[in-house]
Amino acid sequence: SHVCIVEDEEVKLGGNGLAAVALARYIAVTGDRTHLSELIAWGRAIRALQHESGEFIHKITYPGAEDTGLVSEYYPGEALLALARIYALDPQEVWMDAAEKGAQYLINVRGRGVSVEELAHDHWLLYGLNEIYRHRPNPLYLEHAMRIAQAIVLGQNREPEDPDWLGSFYRPPRSTPTATRNEGLCAAYQLARDFRTPAEADRILEAMELGIAFALQTQFRPESVMYVRDPQRALGGFHYSLTNY
Repeated sequence: SHVCIVEDEEVKLGGNGLAAVALARYIAVTGDRTHLSELIAWGRAIRALQHESGEFIHKITYPGAEDTGLVSEYYPGEALLALARIYALDPQEVWMDAAEKGAQYLINVRGRGVSVEELAHDHWLLYGLNEIYRHRPNPLYLEHAMRIAQAIVLGQNREPEDPDWLGSFYRPPRSTPTATRNEGLCAAYQLARDFRTPAEADRILEAMELGIAFALQTQFRPESVMYVRDPQRALGGFHYSLTNY
């Protein structure tokens, strides 16, 4: 049986993936396996959306189960992370088989012939590859993770016209793109530290440090929070960009 998350009469691959990641984390942290059967049913729903090629259907109607044709950059990575997290709690090889098939499709088909400069800054795929590689150490996954990390580092504002933009992404920069890329780099850093050279790990760490320094500029601190309506409630939160609260 399949269990899926339905939102506005649609089922999203990514929505199911994120729900599974959250529930898997809950089970891992608490040790409470009461809902493991639901998690496994969500995993089956994710696998039901995967073609033999490894490609996923990204969004279907509910209850009609028709493919809406939507293609999301991030849904497949979310699904791969979910499959890896399910595998950690329910070590059946079908989960890792599906994760590998999905990863190979993204690397060999979606990423085929794409230069590092044009590669999607797919942080979800980095989280997934970090976990998949530790169970199934195919050099393809490690190599691709390093390529994504390189793409992110190349896209970072390193010599910006405005010194406040250092370590950020886009022009003008926003807080969320910097945060998500930093998360992806954390996963890539773990791979580089454990399986590649110290030089590669250091290069990724340097980019993370710059990204975190930028992110801290978009955090509401006592000196900036006094300009908002409810200062205490906003304290510690992050604003949209340097100029937009």
